[in-house]
Amino acid sequence: PKFAQVLSVRADLIHDREVLQQLGRCLEDMPPRPVEAVREHLQREAWPQDVCVGVGAALNAGTVAQVNQLTLPDGTPAVVKVAWADTYEQMRTDFRLFAHARDILAALRLDDQTAVGISAIFAAVGKNENAVLREFDMLAEAEALRTAAVLCRPGGDWDTAYAVWLAAAQTALSQVPPPLNMLAATFTAQASARGGCRVEAPAPLEGLCRGSALAMSRAGGESLHRLLSGAHGDAGRQEAGAVLLGSAVPFIGWLLLCMSSSHLAHVDPHPGNFRWDASARTLWVLDWGSNVRLSDERRRALCLLIILISSGDRDGDEAIADAARAFGVRSD
Repeated sequence: PKFAQVLSVRADLIHDREVLQQLGRCLEDMPPRPVEAVREHLQREAWPQDVCVGVGAALNAGTVAQVNQLTLPDGTPAVVKVAWADTYEQMRTDFRLFAHARDILAALRLDDQTAVGISAIFAAVGKNENAVLREFDMLAEAEALRTAAVLCRPGGDWDTAYAVWLAAAQTALSQVPPPLNMLAATFTAQASARGGCRVEAPAPLEGLCRGSALAMSRAGGESLHRLLSGAHGDAGRQEAGAVLLGSAVPFIGWLLLCMSSSHLAHVDPHPGNFRWDASARTLWVLDWGSNVRLSDERRRALCLLIILISSGDRDGDEAIADAARAFGVRSD
């Protein structure tokens, strides 16, 4: 399933829109494991018994981990994210199989487009191996959450950057096709009038973080994935589109392209990893296990790469290749 998720965003390799949509279902539509299995796993991780009994129903299940409701002994609502050891071993095996299949295709030296396309798919999956396996490390995700909290605290780096972005938003959003530009412009105008909107990450609960289990504060609101899928009708879809353009995209772009007090960047920004709390005007950003640390040099290279690609200059292929190599893109 993780490979399906990786490929769901590779429209350059898979041209059938229906196939991409089916692959995209693996973003957060995986079957969860029973509550008892989660409790038994937490007991093996030496969680206190009175905490384990507070594990409730699954909220969602992804390709690496699942998230369940958790009520702490004092009644505080929280969530617990569990990564499964057997899934980790299965993925390691699958990566080896994909690499072996790619080597076989290369040895055969087939020239037809189907073989070339399949080989490119195998290569795309293989390049994600280290990043995918890192997502099983819940202690590393807890550390990323702490860093994100510092960036998003009131008056912090993001508040300063978002104020600058809001000032330039009308010009930037004019390039977005209608009606999305009107929705996003309305959202940003409201954000400006109300002093912005909040971005938050769940807080890890100290004492309840293990290598394969992570307890966190519970995010509010509704998943943008569900809103875009029509769970709340056309109004929900429109609101989700406005939130994506007016808050999520600027935030993720800022992490990737701009220098902050941290080199942290979130690299799995699909709609299932965002929740929008309309009443509190707060965007929750989830799944910080998918992150990278980018140096200033790599950020500059990425900015240049985006500028060159968006310019549409057909004579700029060599410059694009140079920028890609400077960013760290490698060809096999």
